[in-house]
Amino acid sequence: MGVTSFFKNIFGSAKEKVSELADLSENALDQAKEVASPIIEKAGDAIENAVDSAKEVVTPILQKAGEMTNQAKTSATEFTDKAGETLEHALEKAKTTVSEYSEKIGNTIGDIVEQTKIAVTPILEKAEELANQAKNNASEFLEKAGELAKSSIESVKEKETKLKGDSETTKTLE
Repeated sequence: MGVTSFFKNIFGSAKEKVSELADLSENALDQAKEVASPIIEKAGDAIENAVDSAKEVVTPILQKAGEMTNQAKTSATEFTDKAGETLEHALEKAKTTVSEYSEKIGNTIGDIVEQTKIAVTPILEKAEELANQAKNNASEFLEKAGELAKSSIESVKEKETKLKGDSETTKTLE
């Protein structure tokens, strides 16, 4: 009975250790997700804000371009050449302004993505490292438990052999 309990205790605790290590790995991954989630949300918010800002800037420009077009149409009958130049200038200015803001938005989004990658990468690397460490610890623990079990079995066999020998010696002496 004692040997059976002994082996149950050894292998039962190995399962518990592996379970604890797996829980630690899972907790580390959950923590990484929790840390990354606000960063991703902030990146999304920043992108939305950049798009909204671009819309706010572009809308008045487009409205102004529309107003200038209407003014040019009204004046066109009297000053055709001058209206054409003014309209051309206004459209060119609108194109330039829109191009500048489009480039800025693209750069901002690129920066946000890069910053998010930079912020999340160490967290993911740490989670992976912890998972690998837990795996290695579990493997080492199981290996040591196996060696201990093997050693215990050998010791029990030796004692059994010794007891059989003592038993035969006792029978011979009787």
